[in-house]
Amino acid sequence: MQIIINSREYECWHEAGHAVVCLLHGGKVELMEIIQDKDHVGRARARCETTNSTRPKIACGGFAAEYYLYETGAIDVTEKEFVQSALVNAFPDKKQFFGADYEQSNGCWPTEMDIRFRDYAIYQIAPLLKNNHGLLKELANTLFEKEIIYEDEIQTIKENYIK
Repeated sequence: MQIIINSREYECWHEAGHAVVCLLHGGKVELMEIIQDKDHVGRARARCETTNSTRPKIACGGFAAEYYLYETGAIDVTEKEFVQSALVNAFPDKKQFFGADYEQSNGCWPTEMDIRFRDYAIYQIAPLLKNNHGLLKELANTLFEKEIIYEDEIQTIKENYIK
C-alpha cells in the first residue's frame, strides 16, 4: 500500500519517528496527536521529553521516518520531490536541531545546514527507525486511527516491542 506524501497518514509516520527516537533514548512521550487547529504550524505533533543531548536526535526523527518511507518505496515520489517536501516539513525540527532559526530572506535555510540536518537524520537516525520498524509502524497506525494517544498507551505499545 502506498502512502501519499503529506497526507494525514504520512504525518503520523513523521510524528511516530520523533516518538520512537525519544523512547529509544530513554525519554517519555507525553502524547501524540492530530491537531484540529488549522492555524497550528503542523497538523500533528509528538510531545516528547528532551534534554540538550537528545533534542537534536529527536528533532531528526520526523525527517528520518519520512526518509524511511521514501527508501522503502512506501511513498512514490522522485528524490527531488521527497527532499523538497521533507525539508519543508522539517522546518520546525531544524530549529530544534540547531537551537535557533536560520531562515534566510529567501525563505530557505543555508544549504550546508540543510545538508547537515539531512545527513544526520539519514545516517544516524533512520537506521534506528529501520531497526525498530514494528514500533514505528504501530505508533503511526495507532495515531492515524485514534488521532490522539497518551503516554500510558504509548508506553504499552513500546513495551510490546522493546523489553
